[in-house]
Amino acid sequence: MSATERQAIVVVQRALEDARPEARAALQAVRLPELFAELSPGPWGLTVAAIELLDALEAGLAAILCARRALAGRIEADRRQGFASGALDEDEERFCSLAAVAIGLDEALARIDLPPSALPPPERHLKLSEYQSALSARDEVELAASVADDLLRYLRFYGAHPDPRLRPDDDAQLCACVASHLALLARTAERLARDGDHQAPREALEEVGLTLGASEYRGLRRQPALSSGEERGLLPMRPEDIVGNQELLAAGIKLSRAVAGFDLARGENPRLVRNPVIFALGAPGCGKTVTAHAIGNYFLDLCRENGIPARFRIIRRTDWASHYQNKSAGELLRIFQDEIFDFPGVAGAYWPDIDTAFAARDDPGVRPEDKAVLGTLFGLLDGTVGPRNGKWFLLADANFMTMDEAMVSRLSQDPYHARGPSSVEQFVELLRDKKLARVAAHLRIDEAGWRAFGEACLEHELSGRAVDNMAGKILSVIEDIELPDSYFSLSYDDKQKLVAERRNTFDGAALAALVERYVEFERDAEERARQERFEQRVVEIREQLAARVAAVSGPPPADGDDQGGEG
Repeated sequence: MSATERQAIVVVQRALEDARPEARAALQAVRLPELFAELSPGPWGLTVAAIELLDALEAGLAAILCARRALAGRIEADRRQGFASGALDEDEERFCSLAAVAIGLDEALARIDLPPSALPPPERHLKLSEYQSALSARDEVELAASVADDLLRYLRFYGAHPDPRLRPDDDAQLCACVASHLALLARTAERLARDGDHQAPREALEEVGLTLGASEYRGLRRQPALSSGEERGLLPMRPEDIVGNQELLAAGIKLSRAVAGFDLARGENPRLVRNPVIFALGAPGCGKTVTAHAIGNYFLDLCRENGIPARFRIIRRTDWASHYQNKSAGELLRIFQDEIFDFPGVAGAYWPDIDTAFAARDDPGVRPEDKAVLGTLFGLLDGTVGPRNGKWFLLADANFMTMDEAMVSRLSQDPYHARGPSSVEQFVELLRDKKLARVAAHLRIDEAGWRAFGEACLEHELSGRAVDNMAGKILSVIEDIELPDSYFSLSYDDKQKLVAERRNTFDGAALAALVERYVEFERDAEERARQERFEQRVVEIREQLAARVAAVSGPPPADGDDQGGEG
């Protein structure tokens, strides 16, 4: 296994599911389900806990099968790239088996999920000499069968133990007994894999890593996984929630599907992804952000459903601004290199409001080093920086009101214009069907009233953000109710019923008045605030760049200092 090859070894979830029938057959061949029913019988044979335990064992054996095949396949692939051929040698075969057992049983233990205090101490393992041969079988099916048979013999021994307290004769004791043996067997395989003869493949596995479904391993150690909420950090938007911006949405979905099709095993995408960057221009409030978040969620959902390791990273202002001000272009590239390009799966990223990064590009205080950072940003956006391998994509957007034509043409030959809702029907759909759907029964607005609302939005060129603002005001009116003290002791369902009964209604006249008031007072204030925020961002960048120049140049000379030598 070549440590210089950085592409991670990946086993997708679908491959693990496909291996389950083989794993199930191994458990059935040694009659382990029958033994479970004998040790801890339920009214219909197996108890629910026993079935869940068998499912964990099946998943663990499937992981052994897939990990063994993936490790051996990777060594063979690396050997071919080095213009060599031939079967794996004995030490390589043994390492693949030992590593697969350690990793697969770790997966089973993760599903059983007992606390560490319920397992044998970490330093304990079985006799190495007795298990070296059994855990080194070259055939992965034989290897899985060996693990299943060893567990069977272990359970039979304790099932007939002379001390009744040690017999696994109920669900809790059966689970503890199985988990204890799996932990000992996994540690034994790990200890054997750390033999000096296996140093090279072990270090290579630590370097490239192994992704097994949703789990990631560095060497033989399972890495802690982030929860889905931490991993995403996205608004709860889906493509069906987006009104308007259909061209941008369709392009983003199309690109994300192309990237999701990257073959992680071969390290290639069967499709040609010519440009991994989508650049969108649009006025504030047009829905650029929610559209990008909907694309990100679609991408992650698609990958999760198909067992593909995936990440979607939002490049926040604190990320690029801090690197722009204080770090080199190389450091900014490192973020993309480590978190996007080298992620052991497929990846997407969203960079909002990129125009604030370029607004200070002509400032006289910008030094050559800072111009290099700007060049790096340009390279990331126009696709000249980063591998063109179809494994990642980037969504970026900007306020077209602050981007000149030369800048736009430099970034993309064909930017997408995000306009948000652009018809009477779309404005009505956004407010009535998306924003106010849960209070539809309390709206007293006829079709004429809704059409008048949509026409007013078009006439005054309101944005999707303006509609969201008005929706919030409508909801606050409908929900402005008084509740009795007895409300707080009710069940959730009864609380819902009482709230629904007491909600206020909102009619067409109130809607027309709300639009008129928004247009008259709030739109101008919102636009002024937005422009002030943008200008403040630019000022912050310029001030910190000027501070860098001063820090590098040193303090100014004191009054009276002789700067010209002898006169």
